[in-house]
Amino acid sequence: MLYILLALNIEIEELVWIFMIKMGSLEMKHY
Repeated sequence: MLYILLALNIEIEELVWIFMIKMGSLEMKHY
């Protein structure tokens, strides 16, 4: 159970990072 939660946590963390990077690149394009 813990392993599944850790795996999901890692996937969510990666998605958050990807989202932040995409938003950051969009903000950079505006300037």
